[in-house]
Amino acid sequence: GSKADAWKEAMAEEAELAADRAKAEGGDVEAMNNLGFSYRDGTRRLKLDLTQSFMWFKRAAELNDVTAMMACGVAYLRGEGVTRSDTRGLVMLGMAAMMGS
Repeated sequence: GSKADAWKEAMAEEAELAADRAKAEGGDVEAMNNLGFSYRDGTRRLKLDLTQSFMWFKRAAELNDVTAMMACGVAYLRGEGVTRSDTRGLVMLGMAAMMGS
């Protein structure tokens, strides 16, 4: 029934989340971004947590991921999960632009 389907869906989502976390811990920038967006948006059974979101985006940005650089730049400009800094935000967005975002 619908309860069983909901449970199966929840278990599949938990497994996917655990896999992303393991990949992210291993340096996979796509998984880091997945976690960053999930924490930012409060999706995939994760509670909205802008600090965790920024942390994952920053780790991916440090590995030269353009998507993460853009997300960090916006977070700095908005002060979401990090102390607001227009300078850092613009620098991150500029770096992303130079890398082809």
